Amino acid sequence: ARADGYLQDSYGVDLNRNYKYKWDVVHNQKNLFIRSRSPSSRMYRGRSSISERETSAMEKLIAKNNVVALIDYHSGSTQVLYPYAYSTTQRADKNLFGRKWGRDDYEVFRKVSEKIASLLNRYDRGDETIVNYTSSQNYNEVSVGSGVARDCYYQTEGIAALNIEVHD
Repeated sequence: ARADGYLQDSYGVDLNRNYKYKWDVVHNQKNLFIRSRSPSSRMYRGRSSISERETSAMEKLIAKNNVVALIDYHSGSTQVLYPYAYSTTQRADKNLFGRKWGRDDYEVFRKVSEKIASLLNRYDRGDETIVNYTSSQNYNEVSVGSGVARDCYYQTEGIAALNIEVHD
């Protein structure tokens, strides 16, 4: 992993790898498995799920309130992401949101994410570095990540949860 550049100086815990649902999934994750388990990786998942004060605070906030939707912001790209991050083939299938319109949750997440991406592209305020927002289930449609907030809160609480990646 070090030769591939995955292990570097310590960054702390990547909070978006610290949630309880699928926290330690390693199936088909190859190098991500190594990166997320190493404290010197920028993708370090933490010593256990919900090990950080910030993720613990989110758990308490969600438990105390009637949360129906959640947008989780991160930096690094220009994408609107929906569940499930841990797989490129598993689809959001709880059918909590699409039932009313005769669609499954995956289709609802996909359509809403596409709409948000198009709005972000429309209102880019002329900044050429913040354009070309896309909508996807996974980062660049191929990367997978376990223990992420959008998967956790959709799966465990039935919350419509999205992740918006904003440019650095």
